[in-house]
Amino acid sequence: MRRLLGLWVFCTTLAQAHPLAIAVGESMPPFFIEGDPPSGLELDIVKGALEGSGHQLQPLFVPYGRAERLYLAGRVDAYATTERKSAGFYSLPHITYENVAVTLKSNALALGSLEQLAGMRVHAFQHARGLLGASFAGVVKKMASYQERGRLEDSLRMLEKGRLDVVVVDINILRYLQRKGVVGEGLAVHFLFPTLHYRILFRDKGERDDFNKGLERLRRSGDYYRLQERYLGN
Repeated sequence: MRRLLGLWVFCTTLAQAHPLAIAVGESMPPFFIEGDPPSGLELDIVKGALEGSGHQLQPLFVPYGRAERLYLAGRVDAYATTERKSAGFYSLPHITYENVAVTLKSNALALGSLEQLAGMRVHAFQHARGLLGASFAGVVKKMASYQERGRLEDSLRMLEKGRLDVVVVDINILRYLQRKGVVGEGLAVHFLFPTLHYRILFRDKGERDDFNKGLERLRRSGDYYRLQERYLGN
């Protein structure tokens, strides 16, 4: 009888779970990894923070710029962002991105300032010009060439072949691709950019509050840091 009652409670909880559509970044390992089911560090943090809150995460993988448009159009309940320009309720920071300038070790470039990127061939992640500050946006105009791409695996391969001078990418994405053998170890990193702290912007205050409570619980339990170790290594 107790087993039947427990099953009834479990099924009732699932039935009452409120679907929560959150726009997240395109497949960008190790943060977002599309699959069945999807996974990744950032996705698992969001999922873990919502666990037990009565909300069922429905992730929507979209380019960074499109996420805001979907939110403003009322087609998603929330989205991940670094900016504070849209109306709604912002969560506590749930993840940090550490972007670096990547060059070939064999070129022995000593990059100590953004101005040194002038005259170089550069690829960066989507919306980097807007997210990395006015100084970076200013030096973009002085580069020999500049492109922004959703995924940077091909750009890093171009760098290895000498067809680019610099790729701007999160250091954990770079390390993940190196561990997977997508790119080699002959790359140097230069810390020129501010750290980006991402938050979830919710339309509903109660959902934001539930997320914040879950995020704090995830950190207190140590599960947050175990997820970091799982996806990023030591």
